[in-house]
Amino acid sequence: MSTNIDNIIHTESKRINHLLSSKQKELEKLTTVTDNLYMDWRTGKIIKAEYRRMKGKFETQIEQLQGVIEQLEQEKEALAMGVNTDEPYLTTFLKH
Repeated sequence: MSTNIDNIIHTESKRINHLLSSKQKELEKLTTVTDNLYMDWRTGKIIKAEYRRMKGKFETQIEQLQGVIEQLEQEKEALAMGVNTDEPYLTTFLKH
């Protein structure tokens, strides 16, 4: 049963790391877009109202991504701390 748990932990760890990497890259892109948006406004490519609207939209997306990243990091940390094999939910999960 330990091997089965190890496989599950390994698979879950890979999934979390992949998601974390993906979300961090997405956050970097949004930050860059937000920075470029400011330059577009300053150079007159967009008007101030468009800048404010788009900036608000991107800031909301950035906040949501930061929340997801934080949650994934907590999951990763919990997984690194180990799984209690006596946990009834885990035992039930492994049986099925």
